[in-house]
Amino acid sequence: MIIKTIKELSLILFSFCFLTSSLFAEQDHYKNILVGDKAATMGGAYIGISNDISGTYYNPAGIAYSNGTGVSASANVYHTQHTVYKGAIRNQDWDRKSAQLLPNFFGLMKTWGDNTLAFSIVVPDSFVQHQDQVYNNLPATPTQPAINKYVFNLHSEDESYLIGPSYAFKFSDKFSIGTTLSYFYRKSRMQSYQNIWLANGETESSTVTSDWGENGLAPKIGFRYSPMENLSIGFTFFHVFIISSNFNSQNTIKPRNSNDISFEQFTTKSKRNTSTQISVGLAYKLTDKWLLASDVDFNISPQTDDFAPYGYQGVVNYSLGAEYTISKRHAVRAGFFTNQSNMNEPSDESSLITHINMYGIATGYSYGMDSTSITIGLIYSAGSGKAQVYEDIPHSVDVNRYTLTGVLATSYSF
Repeated sequence: MIIKTIKELSLILFSFCFLTSSLFAEQDHYKNILVGDKAATMGGAYIGISNDISGTYYNPAGIAYSNGTGVSASANVYHTQHTVYKGAIRNQDWDRKSAQLLPNFFGLMKTWGDNTLAFSIVVPDSFVQHQDQVYNNLPATPTQPAINKYVFNLHSEDESYLIGPSYAFKFSDKFSIGTTLSYFYRKSRMQSYQNIWLANGETESSTVTSDWGENGLAPKIGFRYSPMENLSIGFTFFHVFIISSNFNSQNTIKPRNSNDISFEQFTTKSKRNTSTQISVGLAYKLTDKWLLASDVDFNISPQTDDFAPYGYQGVVNYSLGAEYTISKRHAVRAGFFTNQSNMNEPSDESSLITHINMYGIATGYSYGMDSTSITIGLIYSAGSGKAQVYEDIPHSVDVNRYTLTGVLATSYSF
């Protein structure tokens, strides 16, 4: 297995070294970033609506009911994540923090007759972290000496992109079909530096770097049906087909009791298995002012692969959203969503597993003029779970995670 091979090559090494999510990017959730303006501030409950350019991501069938030609762009003006592994480093907490400015959606759309053509660039997942931590006077364990100073430096980044065209056809005011064919691109990089000064005068150090690129195709097929004027139902099918993958790691180690420095390099082109997502959404126009929506996403468990030797689990995520139109120009929105982990819970047979189930809320305000709208909003999520932070040791610690995102979006129709 690739993970085991890399661990052996890197020696890693230090029995106290915590490796969870430091060698590999976190691809264990499906709703890390909400896309769009109206959609994002409704908690992602948009499959039954999707009547603007962000429908290329949620349900391409919905863009058949959009208002003509337009341009839309959105950005997470501030996206931060904080993960705390409780007592992970000799009874001290290990904090991991990230923060970034992220443009995550851009789309163009043109409608003629019953046909709608669009093109979009989406960033459905992004993680950038730079961390410098120093731990002093860590106590001894039954098998390890005390540590005077432990210096840990980490830089990691992981971004995924979906780029491609969408097409929708409106058969009638009640039924449409659409598809988005995206080029999938993912790039992940990590650099980790660790230096340890032991109380007995010995030292240890390591440098681990990795680079992981993936390419593929990500088709999405959607349907939208309105059995009555104030109710619409959406269905989508989505899968990412990994065509090529290339993982490289380089590891430099200076072990305890030695001045020799070893170097190991590992490369693999093994492909990661991905989930098939089947989603259904409902949107109900309660009154002229109130719009309610709900989505359910079924993520089928992919087969075990070299990057997940302990397997995946199927995931069901929910989104609930509401919009209240104050006037022709003003609207407010709110939503709730889940972001469940696709990792199995840690067990006596597993190693380096992190399982966190996340729950989030979203809210936003839009101001619309004749052809332009501007949206601002906030998205917050939190969750807790268990994490195994030591190689080949099944013991797990409590882990908490928090995220906060500021949303700024604009759209223009002409």
